[in-house]
Amino acid sequence: MPTGQVYNPGQDEELVTELTACKAKCLRYNQLPSGAEKKELLKEILGQTSENCHIEPNFWCDYGWNIKVGDNFYATII
Repeated sequence: MPTGQVYNPGQDEELVTELTACKAKCLRYNQLPSGAEKKELLKEILGQTSENCHIEPNFWCDYGWNIKVGDNFYATII
């Protein structure tokens, strides 16, 4: 935190709600076959995507809205 204080995200109900929702979306993303539904879900998870963006499963993030990817982005998560 900018103030130097210890931060516990578990005490912030809004962040816990966002984290839980993002984890559920990531789980769904990892289970879907390639296609339009999967691309749309990735757009929901991430803060910014391009039209040509793909991330191989297993992809996990805590919030997603702070992740931005550009054109022709491809990632394999190990």
